[in-house]
Amino acid sequence: MLSLALFAAFTSELEKIAGRPRSMVSHTLKMLQHHESGKDIGATARARLKARGLIARADGTKRTGKLGKS
Repeated sequence: MLSLALFAAFTSELEKIAGRPRSMVSHTLKMLQHHESGKDIGATARARLKARGLIARADGTKRTGKLGKS
């Protein structure tokens, strides 16, 4: 179960990807829950969460990447 603070942080992310299929949103949420619980999610899923600004990068920031925009 997501904590209230984590849910509030993820709400803005859901708004960003609202135009994408619901399965992608649920998969992103599932990977975020696994990462927050300390389970291994794999390099690709971790990179996707970093690009979306949901987890900290190596330098400690949580900035959002370009997400497919040139």
